[in-house]
Amino acid sequence: MSAVSASDIVKHLSTYDLSENEKRYLSFQVYRYAETLSLIVSIYQERAFKKVLDVGAGFGHLASTLKYFCSCEVYAIDFQAKLKTLLKRRDITFKQVNLQEDKIPFDEGFFDLVLFCEVIEHLNPLCVDKVLNEIHHVLSDEGLLLLTTPTQGPLSNVFNTFVKPKASYSKILEKGLHTKVYRRKELHRILELAGFSPITIIRSKAWERSGLTVRDLPSLLKPVRRMLGCFPALVECDLIVACRKSARRRCTRAM
Repeated sequence: MSAVSASDIVKHLSTYDLSENEKRYLSFQVYRYAETLSLIVSIYQERAFKKVLDVGAGFGHLASTLKYFCSCEVYAIDFQAKLKTLLKRRDITFKQVNLQEDKIPFDEGFFDLVLFCEVIEHLNPLCVDKVLNEIHHVLSDEGLLLLTTPTQGPLSNVFNTFVKPKASYSKILEKGLHTKVYRRKELHRILELAGFSPITIIRSKAWERSGLTVRDLPSLLKPVRRMLGCFPALVECDLIVACRKSARRRCTRAM
C-alpha cells in the first residue's frame, strides 16, 4: 500500500465509538492525517519500524491509524490524563507527560520513529530546544523524526490579522492556541541545531482541502485566499518534515 486516503482513515476510525468532539476534530484533520500517513507508509515499505512514539497524541487518531496500517507497536504521550482510557481501548500504551516540564519517560534509543505532529507551534518557544533534545534521546541512531506544523509565508500576516485571536500570551498558553508559527528556514535551523537532518520536506495542501484556511475570513477575502492556496510558499501552510537523527546533538539530556 503506497498511499492512505481520507476515506481509509474515516473507515478505520469509524470502528471505534468516536465522541462528537472526536468526529468534529477528525473532519478538519483527516486530509492532514492522509498526507502524513501516506509518507509514513511509503517510508515503512523501505525501512520497517517496530516502535513508534506519538508526541502530543491528542485523540490518538494518527496513532490508531498508523498501528492499523503498519502493524507496529505504538506508544503515545500527552498532557491530558483522560486520554489513557481512550487509548488503552485501542491497544496503545499511553503516558501522561507535560512536554515543557517533564522528560519523555522511555530509554535512550527506544523508538524507530517519533511523530511530532501539530505540536511545536503550541509550545512555549523557550521550551522547544528541551523537547527536541528529549525526542533525540529516545530515538534510535537510525530512527526518524516526522514533524508537521503550520509555517508562515510572506503573505501570511495579511490574512492572519483577520483571524488571529486578540489574547494575552498567558491566555494563549492556557487555551492551547498557537504560540508561534515558524518560517520554513527558521524551522530548518532549529531542527539542525537540535541534531536532526531534514531529508524530506513537503508543503501540504490539507488545510486548503478542509476549508480551514478561509473559515474565519471575511467573505470578500475568501476567494483571494483560495486562489493563493495554489501557491503554498506565499501563505501559511502545513509543512511535513521527515528528519534523520544526526550523529551529534547540541546538548546532553538534562538531569
